[in-house]
Amino acid sequence: MLQYLYAAWSIPTHTAAHQYVQRGTWTPEQARLLCGDGPHSLDGGLRGTLLGVAREEMTHFLVINNILMATGEPFHLPDIDFATAGRALPVPLDLCLEGFHRGSLQRFIALERPHHLTGHAPGPGGTDAPPFAYGSLSELYAAIRAAVQTLDGVFLVDRGRGGGEHHLFMRETLDLTHPDYQLEVDDVSSAVFALDFVTEHGEGNILAAPLPSDSHFDTFLRVSDALTAQYTTGPGGRRVPWEPAYPVVRNPTLLPGRPGAELVTHEEARAAIDVFDRAYALTAWLMVQHFGLSPDKSLRRSRLMNAALDLMTGVLRPLAEHIVTLPSGRPGRTAGPTFTMGGDPVAVARADVAAKRAAARCADLADSAGKIPRLAASVPGILRSFADQFRTMNPREASYTHLTLQTKRKAEG
Repeated sequence: MLQYLYAAWSIPTHTAAHQYVQRGTWTPEQARLLCGDGPHSLDGGLRGTLLGVAREEMTHFLVINNILMATGEPFHLPDIDFATAGRALPVPLDLCLEGFHRGSLQRFIALERPHHLTGHAPGPGGTDAPPFAYGSLSELYAAIRAAVQTLDGVFLVDRGRGGGEHHLFMRETLDLTHPDYQLEVDDVSSAVFALDFVTEHGEGNILAAPLPSDSHFDTFLRVSDALTAQYTTGPGGRRVPWEPAYPVVRNPTLLPGRPGAELVTHEEARAAIDVFDRAYALTAWLMVQHFGLSPDKSLRRSRLMNAALDLMTGVLRPLAEHIVTLPSGRPGRTAGPTFTMGGDPVAVARADVAAKRAAARCADLADSAGKIPRLAASVPGILRSFADQFRTMNPREASYTHLTLQTKRKAEG
């Protein structure tokens, strides 16, 4: 999800694309290909496509956590270091934050590729142990699917308490086929369907959904075809691949001496990235706090989860869109958000303390955001609004469990 967001945000906004057309840098066709009719239209161009895929990845993240929590594990939201993330994975993947271009698209295609299309090369003599346990994400999910059907006593959660209502970001074709699916997991069959749901979104051809496929794999293939058709004229009249995004650095960081990451040194960019990272950490913590105190509460009725979603769209997105326009300090390269949290978020045991903590963090972020030049005034405004909401929120709203609601309904007859 974070890789797709980084690539999407590296594409100029609809307004910026229009300015490029006026300058003669882009053709009207290129601007429309990237941005469509704008973010509030049905056609958001390739930028809107990437954001749509990222939203579906958010759903995958939630449903896989439902499987984890049904087995007795806590909600898992790790702090990812993209400079080193690929080294510890059981799957050979090149995970990184980089801008939108032909190369990043090929990485995305590889991430979503069905296992039967990955191909295998035999090892020397066929006796050496493979360096990875799985050849692809597709193979990993297939192994998990087999495991939940084979191992006894895996799921410990009671029926009907499998993660709350999660009818979020559903795709139209799957809504038509499975209109009542809420992404809850409380037994083997619901876990298997959840894994099939995630795999259908990614590689396609798993669940009975109408064709043509709108899986991520097929979507990225279509995006790659559209981008490959675009060229600019280079020296000697040669065709040069068109660069459709800001030249953002790969794996940006604020910390020096980190191999595999590019240090951002420009002070204005560093200040904006710092606010983004703190807002991202707050967003992640609100999600962890929701599941830590009320894991089976409806997400649609959760003040904490709704706040997290609003921060994503109202704070993180405009911050990122501003950051990618700022110099990184490296000649010819712009900055980018790092998605760094400074450690895995941990739920606070007391709801009243959590509400006060959220209010203080929002207020502090609002002050910092207000000092960033040329940042949309709506960003600190939204943060101040949430500071006020958390300051006056009934703590019970952060810990009102499904069981408590059932008890209340029975008491009311």
